[in-house]
Amino acid sequence: MKLKFIIPILILIILFIAGIFFISNKGTSIPGLNSCQIEASSETPVSLDLTKKVGINHVHLNNQPYNWTHIGSYPVYDALGNIYSHIHIFRKNDFLSLTTLEKLEQESSLYLDSSQEKSEVFFNNIATVITGAIKEDKLIQRHFRGVPEIVIKKIEVKKNVEENYPGKTIGRMISDSEAEPNYYEIVDKDSKKGSGKLININDLAIKSVSDLIKRQKEIIERRYASLSEKECQAMQQAVLESEKAHILEWGKFE
Repeated sequence: MKLKFIIPILILIILFIAGIFFISNKGTSIPGLNSCQIEASSETPVSLDLTKKVGINHVHLNNQPYNWTHIGSYPVYDALGNIYSHIHIFRKNDFLSLTTLEKLEQESSLYLDSSQEKSEVFFNNIATVITGAIKEDKLIQRHFRGVPEIVIKKIEVKKNVEENYPGKTIGRMISDSEAEPNYYEIVDKDSKKGSGKLININDLAIKSVSDLIKRQKEIIERRYASLSEKECQAMQQAVLESEKAHILEWGKFE
C-alpha cells in the first residue's frame, strides 16, 4: 500500500528537480527571464555631405551606363528624434523636368495615377539611395529605381492632415525600421511643434509617438528573448565586429 503513495511522490520530486535544472541552464531562453541586451558601443553621426558622397558613388556604380544628378535628400528620424537614415534622390542627367524635391513630390504624385507606360518612363529616370546615419551602421540601407513611397504620398498625407486636423500639418519623416510602416509627424502649422502624433502613410491611421517607442522596445526584447547566455555573448561580439567594419567603410569616403 505504501508503494502506491511513495512512487507518485518520487515522480513529483524528480520532475521538480528536473525543472530547476532546466531553468538554471535555459533560463535566458524563457521570455521574461532573459537578461540579454544587445546595444551599440557608441553612435557617431555622419555628416550629410558624407552620406551624399556615399550615395553618389553607389548610384553610379549600380546604374550604369547612365550619369546621375543629385536632386536632394530627406532625413528620416526614429521615434526618439534621432536621424535614422538619409534618403538621397537622383535623376538621369538628361531628365531635365525635375530640378527640385518640391517638383519631384508634385510630379511623382501625379504620375502615380497616370498610365502604366507614362509612370514607368517617369520612375525609370529616378534612382533612390537610402544611407545610414551613423558610422556604426551600414552605409547603404536600400537602393532602387524610382521614388520612395513616403515621398510619393507626401502631398496626399499633408492634404489629409490639414483637412481633418485644423491648425496641423506634417513635419518630419519617421521610421522605426526598414521593414515597418513609415510615418509623418503631425505638427502645429504655425510653430511646427510636434503634437506627439504620427500618421501612417499607407492607411492614414494615427499613432502616438509613445506607442511607437513602446513597440520598438518590445520588438528588441522579443528579438533576443530566446538567446542563451552563450548566444548572447556571441551576438554582442558580432555586433561589435560589425560596427568596426562599418566605421572602416565610412572612413573610405572621408
